[in-house]
Amino acid sequence: MKNFIDMAISNKEIKTTRKGYTDVDMLFSSIFYETRPFFVLSILNPILAAVLALGYVPDIVSLQAWFIALGFLSYALMESGSNIWNNLNDIEEDAVSKPTTLQVAGRLPPSIALKASFTFYTLGLLLALYFTLRINRPWALIGYLIYMVLSFLYSDRRYTNVRLKARWWAGPGAIGVGFAALSYSLYEIFKDIDITGWGIVVITFLTYLYMGAVKDFRDIEGDRKAGNITPASVNPWGTMVISLFVAWLALAVQLVLAFLGYFPLIPSLVSSVCWVRVAKLTLEGRRALEDGITMMKSFMDLKVFYPLLFILVMWLMQLI
Repeated sequence: MKNFIDMAISNKEIKTTRKGYTDVDMLFSSIFYETRPFFVLSILNPILAAVLALGYVPDIVSLQAWFIALGFLSYALMESGSNIWNNLNDIEEDAVSKPTTLQVAGRLPPSIALKASFTFYTLGLLLALYFTLRINRPWALIGYLIYMVLSFLYSDRRYTNVRLKARWWAGPGAIGVGFAALSYSLYEIFKDIDITGWGIVVITFLTYLYMGAVKDFRDIEGDRKAGNITPASVNPWGTMVISLFVAWLALAVQLVLAFLGYFPLIPSLVSSVCWVRVAKLTLEGRRALEDGITMMKSFMDLKVFYPLLFILVMWLMQLI
């Protein structure tokens, strides 16, 4: 299976005419791409929860760092399973808005995608079960179970037909609650939940509520054709206004908790730059309504750079 990771990263449409690769190479590269490997950076929010629980950034060889890494990996596996499952259930919409995606183009057969999705889900859950039992906190598994159930129901049109993403604000709400539950679990592993813990849960919920609403701007045409009722397809401008309010509310919660002493003040002030950028880009609504590019950039800033900046500044403060 030579170079299949490199193939997946370098060419998302994965041409069948490329020489030197077997069918197995192509299949595995398709599965790898469908996991959206670059999007696993979104799990920095729950890692931030663990860092805040400890009160410091642990040394990479410490036991705490290894447990955070296990949480990271279990979370990444579940996120990968969720992404494949979402694309499997979105073939109808993607045929309109994203016709070159691998499942629409037939590069990844539905039967293989289904097996890959449930494999990733299962591996993530088993790993989470292992390390929660290892530290005698099995109740911390609850957040993982909530995320798995909600991410399944978010897309499902095969078994239950609940399909939360097609039910107005239920979709963004499910994303927000799911990721907040994961943040709760990682915080709980390192420290009994307290005001700081609930703070990171609320901020994570608001972060992903915003993200869940904003990401649908890519799929307005496909959602409308498929009859999906999403905030963006029903009322784009109103959705942007609400999303802007959510972004500012998350910033307010973070800064209030920082000034009250529950969050490190300097990392909070530095990372708040990302929230301000999100709000600024959300205001550029007309361009976002046309092609979704500005919206996509804004929530990627939030998902990746907000927690990354926070952790980086905490680490630098330890060195001073």
